[in-house]
Parts: sequence; C-alpha cells; structure tokens
Amino acid sequence: MSNIPKLGQNNLIQTRRFITFIDVLYDNKNIFIFHSQREAKNIFEFENNSQDEKEMITLYGDLDQNVSSNHKSKDLLNATKYMFGGDEEKFSIVRTKSRLHEMMQESYYKQSMERIGFKF
Repeated sequence: MSNIPKLGQNNLIQTRRFITFIDVLYDNKNIFIFHSQREAKNIFEFENNSQDEKEMITLYGDLDQNVSSNHKSKDLLNATKYMFGGDEEKFSIVRTKSRLHEMMQESYYKQSMERIGFKF
C-alpha cells in the first residue's frame, strides 16, 4: 500500500477503514508492506480541540439540562457522549499504532512466515 494519508478526525471513514484493515491483517498474522511519507506512529492525527468537539460539548451541555432524572434517559445520554466523544476512535488509534509497531518486528514476520509453512 502506498500514499497513506494522514488519518484522523478530518477523514473518519477512511480512518475507520484503515483501522479495520489493520485489525484483520493483525488477527490473521499477515504481513503488511506500505509506503508513506510519515512513520507508522505518525500516520494518525486526532485533535483534541477541534470545532466539531466544541460543538459536541455544547450539545452535551444542552442535553444534560434537558434530560430528566429518568435512568434510561441518563443512560442514553451517556452512550451518546461516548459514541460521539471520539473515545472509541482514540482507543482504536492507540491499538492500531501498537499493532503496526508489532507488525514491524522480526518476531511478527517470522510468525507470519511460519504460519504459511516457511521454516527458518
């Protein structure tokens, strides 16, 4: 794979697809060769203070004020905050960086080659 763009909040669909792609490769012990102008650890960029996040904080504040003490409403609010807060993406990015790092190690390469029958 070549020309991997900087991934993050500005292209979430591509970021999620790349993360899923790496997850599948990693889970199946596949070898992944790529070329990028950035090191693997710098492919992702996730800003903490983007305009979208500020808007979501305002929305959360409005929701907090309008939700009654009903437990189901509070649970829904908390789930919404998690889904749109970027926590899932941030966790996935950290996991993917770790997997990319591991996939670049000689031990991973040997395991991948042994999986297909190559003996060292």
